[in-house]
Amino acid sequence: MIAAWIAAVSAAVISLMSAFLTYNTTRRLSRRSDQIAFVGRQLSELYGPLYALAKASSISWAEFMRKQGGGRGYLFDSRTRQDDDLVREWTYWLRNVFMPINRKMLDALLSKADLIDDIEMPQCLIDFCAHVTGYEVTLAKWEDKDFSVVGSIINHPGSSFQDYVEGKYKELKVRQASLLQSKSQLRQLGCFTANTLVRGRRTCTLSEPPLTINPVEASAPSIWPGMTLRPRRAPGHTGWATPMGLAHSLRGP
Repeated sequence: MIAAWIAAVSAAVISLMSAFLTYNTTRRLSRRSDQIAFVGRQLSELYGPLYALAKASSISWAEFMRKQGGGRGYLFDSRTRQDDDLVREWTYWLRNVFMPINRKMLDALLSKADLIDDIEMPQCLIDFCAHVTGYEVTLAKWEDKDFSVVGSIINHPGSSFQDYVEGKYKELKVRQASLLQSKSQLRQLGCFTANTLVRGRRTCTLSEPPLTINPVEASAPSIWPGMTLRPRRAPGHTGWATPMGLAHSLRGP
């Protein structure tokens, strides 16, 4: 009776533990899934496009300067500003290469600002947005055939913008991989814990079959001196075992 009560209580405790651990694991997996989804959005909707576009712009700028810069670290000065061929070439590149890229990056920053991985807007992003809007004024003047201005009123933030975008992209890729690995480990741990508790619950609920004593056996006299009567566990058995290991049945030899 006591053994059965202990087994029932143990099974109930294990069931409660299993329910709690399952709930806790599920809650942690859900939170990890939300984190993975958010990082995925940051990469696919903001930092991934920014990184690819910034790389393309940087390569295009380097190629343009290789062809038109004459080895200088800048494009225009008081002398080159008077070079009509250079100005014409620059207007083609700005209209058809740099500004389309700049507008896409600006649109990503403005429409996906909630995905920025900082508490405050980084200064290099603010400077970039101002740089692009400044060029919109320059392009509007070019539409009116006014080429007195060839640049933006706000300078490009330079390498700080490229370094920030590239650094954040790589940082988020590492974070994404870590979260995916953590989720996989949580799932494996949850399965292992659940299986362990199920085995424990089965162990508690499976008890040894009770002893079955035939009434005839219980009252039967000893046939030989020194013989020990041991009731069998198998139902329907009506014999005893002697110290020598011999079994004798009431039904006869």
